[in-house]
Amino acid sequence: MEYANCTRSGRTRGADVATQPGAGTIHITANPPLLTPEPFLYCSVHALPERAFRPVDDPDAPQSRRILQFEKEYETMLNYPAAYQSTKGSALDVNKPFYRRIAEEQGQRKLVESIVVPIRSGQAWTVPAGHVFRIVTIEGPQVADLNLWNRHDPRERMWASRTRQLQQAHVSTFDRLWSTLPFLRPLVTITDDSLANYGVDEHGGRVHDLLGTRCDPYVNRMLTGEDFHFHCHSNLTRAIAPYGLTEYDVHDVLNVFQCTGLNLEDKYFMKACPAKKGDYLEFFAEIDLLCALSTCPGGDLSLPMWGPDARDPLEVCRPLGIEIYRLAPALLAGWSSPAVAEYRGLHGMTLQQPDWKRGR
Repeated sequence: MEYANCTRSGRTRGADVATQPGAGTIHITANPPLLTPEPFLYCSVHALPERAFRPVDDPDAPQSRRILQFEKEYETMLNYPAAYQSTKGSALDVNKPFYRRIAEEQGQRKLVESIVVPIRSGQAWTVPAGHVFRIVTIEGPQVADLNLWNRHDPRERMWASRTRQLQQAHVSTFDRLWSTLPFLRPLVTITDDSLANYGVDEHGGRVHDLLGTRCDPYVNRMLTGEDFHFHCHSNLTRAIAPYGLTEYDVHDVLNVFQCTGLNLEDKYFMKACPAKKGDYLEFFAEIDLLCALSTCPGGDLSLPMWGPDARDPLEVCRPLGIEIYRLAPALLAGWSSPAVAEYRGLHGMTLQQPDWKRGR
């Protein structure tokens, strides 16, 4: 069977399938034929597990019943409940009207600092609590690696893995980046994202990635046998040196503007950056921050950096802009910096009192 204007087609588990671009429709040639609308499609349908195509018990069931079963099983596979649920009034319940006002009332902010981060370099800057900072693609697509610390205690820093669990593996508006133990509080809240509508592409890719981490010269040396000193790890190391920090303080990053996902072998992939000139990701500083950003040496990731076709992607590297804004006091009414975690249990390690102190 032919499918006009199909983005993909193939043979899967005994059924011919294809997806129509933009429509999110799965066409399955089965017995009988099915036309199954599926608006939540975000992975290559021809590699779905066999259970997605399992027929109903009654082979003579009407087509509508078969469609409903397919949709139910497909949605169940892709929408297993999250481990951490946000309930009203909980620590994960974000005051969306507050952060929405910050994004929308542009007249209630003043630009206090503007920074350009050149290609293949790093830059660190500070942001007072209650301020906003924005990362901007000033010339075109470019991915970046972001680190965050408590300005007054760098032992408190961004915790990418816990943020993946509490928020999402790819973050956007109203998501927060959380700090490490024993502090465990939001360092920033995302107030605006020009790529918020990117959603999930045909390969399962999403933007603003917490799945991966920074590129570094150690892996590069291991895989290529060559030294290169301008990976994101090195760029961040140089950026924070004036603040008395070292590479031991560099940590897992937020990959800003980077489109990534997991393929059908559960392996990490990266795609070309979908950002355009003028796109941005904006953060509200919940505490006093030290921030550092690396403009990735891979540029917009549109050229292969590994394998037989690898080449230097210098031509697709672009600078990024940083904008820091002070907000009008009225916008901050009722807000205060979050406190550190309340746990004081000492992990069960209590000191046993000696006999003489117990009066024996």
